Amino acid sequence: MTARESPSTPAIEQLVAAEQVRTLYAGIRFSSVGAPVTAAILVFLMWPAVNHQYALIWLGTFFLCMCPVSLVLRHAFQKNHRLPGDAARWLRAYTIRQAVTTGVVGCIGIIFWVPDSLLYQLILLCFLSISSAMVIMEVAYHRTIYWITLCGILLPLIVRASIESAGMVAISAALVLVYTLLHARAANHLILESLRLRFINQSMVAQLEAEKSLAEAARLDAVEANRAKSRFLAAASHDLRQPMHALGLYASAARPYMPAGAGQHILDKIGLSIESAELMFNALLDISRLEAGILVPEIRPFAIDTPLNRLKTEYAQLADEKGLMLRVRPCARHVVSDPLLVERVIRNYLSNALRYTRRGGVLVGCRVRGEHLRIEVWDTGEGIPPDQFNNIYQGFYQLGNPERDRRKGLGLGLTIVKRIGELLSHPISVQSTLARGSMFSITVPLTSATAQPSADNSPPFDESWLLGSTVLIIDDEPDVLEAMAIVLKQWGCHVLTAQSQAQALEALRELDRAPDALIADYRLREGKTGIEAIKAIHQVWGMTAVALLTGDTSPDRLIDATNSGYPLLHKPISPLRLKETLCRILAAAPAT
Repeated sequence: MTARESPSTPAIEQLVAAEQVRTLYAGIRFSSVGAPVTAAILVFLMWPAVNHQYALIWLGTFFLCMCPVSLVLRHAFQKNHRLPGDAARWLRAYTIRQAVTTGVVGCIGIIFWVPDSLLYQLILLCFLSISSAMVIMEVAYHRTIYWITLCGILLPLIVRASIESAGMVAISAALVLVYTLLHARAANHLILESLRLRFINQSMVAQLEAEKSLAEAARLDAVEANRAKSRFLAAASHDLRQPMHALGLYASAARPYMPAGAGQHILDKIGLSIESAELMFNALLDISRLEAGILVPEIRPFAIDTPLNRLKTEYAQLADEKGLMLRVRPCARHVVSDPLLVERVIRNYLSNALRYTRRGGVLVGCRVRGEHLRIEVWDTGEGIPPDQFNNIYQGFYQLGNPERDRRKGLGLGLTIVKRIGELLSHPISVQSTLARGSMFSITVPLTSATAQPSADNSPPFDESWLLGSTVLIIDDEPDVLEAMAIVLKQWGCHVLTAQSQAQALEALRELDRAPDALIADYRLREGKTGIEAIKAIHQVWGMTAVALLTGDTSPDRLIDATNSGYPLLHKPISPLRLKETLCRILAAAPAT
């Protein structure tokens, strides 16, 4: 604080005083309940040995001070206080209340004194000692208050015991008084220092905020930064997915009209580019699904060889094209996890290994580690510097790709691996040596159970369901509507299109019946959603086959779309995937 003025000490002390008063009044609520109960217990214990009339008068006076009077004072404070400016006035009121209440408590040492009974003297001493200990944290906020309280409680007993020559009781009470005063003093010191530090920090933050606009960014939480990034990516992803979706459908629709040879070759290239873009969009979608928490693992036993053999077949051609040796060692073990998510992790490891390895090869193998199986992917690439081990799991971070070559991906593969590992509680690790290669692994629990074949109850993929079917498409993007209509007509469908819920209902009124299938985009104009449009159509025309289409990757919207229960397709969607989904929902639709 050398470069700017230090916070004003009087201002800080004023805030501290206000906080002291606020805390003292807050404690009234608890003491007004606990203290009368404790007092009633004391009267009950002392009843056989004391004057009943005096005991009842004392108990009534104590109840009056602790309950009605104290609660009325607290209510007045809550309603009328203007801290910190009037802290002194309310402190005086509290001090008077505390002095009166403490005086009433202190009378115990005189009224309830039983000269000939050491037992009742000890009960009295224990009660007052416990009362002193209980009020320390309530009154330790202010030095004057705790001196008045503790001395008022214990001094009358010390005086009476001294007069009655009860030396043991007097000495014990004096020791309790000294101990509680020292304890209260220490607590008061800590409380005041904590309050001063808190208000000084607040003052410094206020100064920094006033002088530097960058202080706002410094105070942003890492989670909020991630959410902001997710919102940006979701918006950009949505806007880019729309034309990519239409482009893929247009390319598919153009194929029957394109002559063989060069024209078909060009369409093939367009298809590859669209497929590449779709893979990148799906990586962003995976991140959003993981952040939204809608990716629910399906844990079950499975043979680890099943995904390993599938990946070996899938990547064998790519390894051959790059002149690399791909070896996948067989493993007869069974593990318990989500097979699709574990396969996704290994796929990302394998894809990265083949992408960044120029010579040598890639090895996939498994090692038993106690009750777990560690699945390892080894490569002979350039290796990773040790200081980059943490960075490689960050989104969009890539080593050796400063030019952002899209053929090397987006840099989200290992980010997805990390999120899946956290979701499944499976440890992931990396080992690497520069110029020699790397090893990435995931550790999965072993199981003695064997995988059970899962029944596939989904309807068959039969293209005949499309012929003559009436399909209503709702999407606020004209290009998407036109492209989908062209493709569906080529498949033999009768197509209705609408850009809103109102247009869809109007089109069905003209048709005078429900469509065979309904495909609705999730986000429509004027803040409407496809879910609302589907429900409105079902309410008027009854149930029909439904699919929900979306280009959104916003976690909130993904949760809403997933919770709708409708089949969910993500733009851009390949024509084959669209055809398969449409056939399946038509086959599964109830007969009308």
